[in-house]
Amino acid sequence: MMKIPSADINNLYHWEIRVRLTRRPAVRMCQPGVDLDPTHSVVQPFPFKPKTRYSAGMRLLPSLATIFLATALQFTCLHEALSQEVSAKLLGGFYAPDAAAGRIAYLENRTSSCTGTLVGKNLVLTAAHCVYEEGNPNNYKVFVGGARRAVKSVWHDSSFDINEPIVEMRRYDIGIIVLKQNVTKLPVPVLVGRRPRAYDRLVVAGYGLSERDARRMTTYKELFKIGDIEVREADGRMLYSTHRPTDTSLCGGDSGGPALRFFGNHIAQVGIASTGTNDSRNGRCYLSGRGISTHVDLQSANSLQFLSEFDGVEYATWGDMVLAKVVDDMKPRLAKAARAPSLTRIRTIARQSLAELRRAGPNGSENRQSLVSQAIDALTQAKNATSLTTAKLFTRKAQGYVSRLSRMGIT
Repeated sequence: MMKIPSADINNLYHWEIRVRLTRRPAVRMCQPGVDLDPTHSVVQPFPFKPKTRYSAGMRLLPSLATIFLATALQFTCLHEALSQEVSAKLLGGFYAPDAAAGRIAYLENRTSSCTGTLVGKNLVLTAAHCVYEEGNPNNYKVFVGGARRAVKSVWHDSSFDINEPIVEMRRYDIGIIVLKQNVTKLPVPVLVGRRPRAYDRLVVAGYGLSERDARRMTTYKELFKIGDIEVREADGRMLYSTHRPTDTSLCGGDSGGPALRFFGNHIAQVGIASTGTNDSRNGRCYLSGRGISTHVDLQSANSLQFLSEFDGVEYATWGDMVLAKVVDDMKPRLAKAARAPSLTRIRTIARQSLAELRRAGPNGSENRQSLVSQAIDALTQAKNATSLTTAKLFTRKAQGYVSRLSRMGIT
């Protein structure tokens, strides 16, 4: 485990830099997967207001290896998971503005700009310092699910005090924005049951500053980026990472953004962007020192206690997420088995699928557990079948149970 030097931790701070952004004419952006209904304010890109104070964010400077390997293999799936748009595609390496219409929220009030995550039908999870100084819900602009959403109320951990040293307060840096109406996008579940550990790779997303000059941008979507970080230390309350080895770290504007764990095409949130040491000025982000970033651990006792006060937060266990990935992987495999002309081929697929399903185990509701048990029974019969007809019969039964599991969702 790599120990973060105490001198670096003591230098953590929230960014309080005002950035004047150039006003430019609105441009209609036709992006695959984005609703172009002119009644939605989010689809007519607006010039940034000059009163923007960024409170934390992300610097994403990908190496060529990261672009061609990580982007091609991982972020294409992540992009679809974030946006939930069938026609979504990766744009410009880590930049993915059309994914901004998904489940990662852009937040703005009269003085600051942050990121958040839809964790319930009408709940946006963010950092406490993003909502600490502005208690009037009418002063917030929240864009999530492809449209601006009216805010009902804002909340933060009562133990958080922005006037106290951030070393003491960062563990309480968690807040919730309650929307007046539900969002149709599927919420991102909060992962419970397994704490992040040192050297875990997590995915981060946000609307923070980067190496590109934000003053030349006409819409918040152009700020949206995704990248991955490696946890260097996890103390049960906070997650620490540096700019290396992934060339990703926080900067102005990404406060409140998610740290996500990836399970195939499914994602779950494990942390909230809180603080960092990078420098934000003149509409750009500049690497400072080792680029230390911190995230609030959502499995800490304090975070779980705060989240428990809100009805509607989606949760998922590690087993739920593993099972969701296994089910996704099994669907095309069982479809091939049902059409296979060879008994040996069907039995091989049934044996492989059976092993994966048993490792995932029954999770979630009683109905979910029942379907898993029925799928296991059907796959066992297919694996032990002595005729092609019998093998196909039980494979189709297993296929039906797996399809029903898939329709039930993650939890």
